[in-house]
Amino acid sequence: METGQARFEIGLVSQGTDWNANAKVGVADSVLQIAADLDDATSDPVLRGTIESDLIKIDQIRTIVQAVAQLRKLGGSEPSEEDANKEASDTGPLRDVTLKPIGRSILLSGMDMDVDIDLRHIEGAKGISSLQSELTLNENEFKAGPLKFEYGGAHFDVSGQMDLSDEAHLLTLTG
Repeated sequence: METGQARFEIGLVSQGTDWNANAKVGVADSVLQIAADLDDATSDPVLRGTIESDLIKIDQIRTIVQAVAQLRKLGGSEPSEEDANKEASDTGPLRDVTLKPIGRSILLSGMDMDVDIDLRHIEGAKGISSLQSELTLNENEFKAGPLKFEYGGAHFDVSGQMDLSDEAHLLTLTG
């Protein structure tokens, strides 16, 4: 399977309880940059970060995901009939993806987090879009947004908030 140029760079620096991580993932013209600073000096760690991209082409990302799936099959056992049927019926590059266990652990960790997301240009099969948002988390509250998303000439502006001190952990959406 032809993927084109692919690159992955990562940097990790620590000094005591301060950590700094930078990653750059590229597939052909698509590049995603991630930067994070973690201060783990207290019982409530503080994480600040950014996720940015000037260009993401969905087809290029799909190609590398498919290539990784093919590499994973090398040296492995033959897929079961059930797996083969499942793969044949799945569509899109991401299927059956969940962050539920990780997300719940992060939300209930007491971490203070602020991550800015700026994906300035996303090219997909049905047009060009962009996405900007911010994720913040503190001891009692999780906020996502405003999530500003453009797609095919339409504009969306949505925010979400969750009160973590409430046992129900209900997500409130506005926009």
